[in-house]
Amino acid sequence: MTEKQPPTFTRSILAYHRPRVLLAAASAVCFALFWWIAGVLHVPEALHLDPSLATQSSPILSFLLAGILLALCTVIGTLIAGGVRTDAGLFAACAGLGAMAIRFGPAGQVYREADGVGIFIWLATETILFYALVAAGWWISERMHRRRWSVADTIRDGMNPTPFPLTAKILASLTHAAAMVLMLMLLLRSLDKAQSLASIVVAAAVASMIAHSLFGVTPALWMLIGPLLAGVIGFFMGFFSPGSWQTGHPGSALALAAPIDYASAGPVGALLGYWISRKWHAARQHETIAKNTPPAAISAGS
Repeated sequence: MTEKQPPTFTRSILAYHRPRVLLAAASAVCFALFWWIAGVLHVPEALHLDPSLATQSSPILSFLLAGILLALCTVIGTLIAGGVRTDAGLFAACAGLGAMAIRFGPAGQVYREADGVGIFIWLATETILFYALVAAGWWISERMHRRRWSVADTIRDGMNPTPFPLTAKILASLTHAAAMVLMLMLLLRSLDKAQSLASIVVAAAVASMIAHSLFGVTPALWMLIGPLLAGVIGFFMGFFSPGSWQTGHPGSALALAAPIDYASAGPVGALLGYWISRKWHAARQHETIAKNTPPAAISAGS
């Protein structure tokens, strides 16, 4: 019988970076797939000039394409990176949706083409529509997890599963949304697409770390609600404080991003922050267990 080889430095480094490589590979595949198919089908028709479904000549095609690709990429992402986490496939799919967000272009154009401030209500509705696709992606990732195509977060982090009351989960989502709104007020300063996406990722990640550190709730779905609420709140703020919206500069900083920006960058940042916070929780849990375990028990176990 062959003896098990002791871990080496090289093996430890490879094991440490393997989840990151798989997650990056899944995200890259999904991004390329979104960009390629959207390009072949000319979605949107005016590249970088159709930031909303409201400005497009074929909005139903754009929405259906986004939904089909998001579902497909959730499956592909789970097959590639399911060994990393349960929701790794959804993360990769939303990263892929970012390619379509880039193709749509900055949000300013939608305001310049609008007939009135009612455009803010439509953008809030569009945010909800796009998040319905994200919810479908979440459902797919959960079904694949039940068929053991992905690893549970509790196994990944070495934590015991803990039930949480519905009240705590709702409070976590509301805390996430509030923290994200405050962060975006500071970060969103222009209509630049790169800044919009980066700001949403950072704000969602920090908000997840805050909300999860306070409440510790699972699953990540409760962190994904935060970006949806932040986007809807932002567009309603724009409705009541429109500013110079006719020139593409709404009064609300949160309305400087497009609905698809919230639907793509929001879940990516929220999941990143959730994973980081879970690692913190796991480290504290393991430290507490070690402190409360008598030395004799540790020796017996070893």
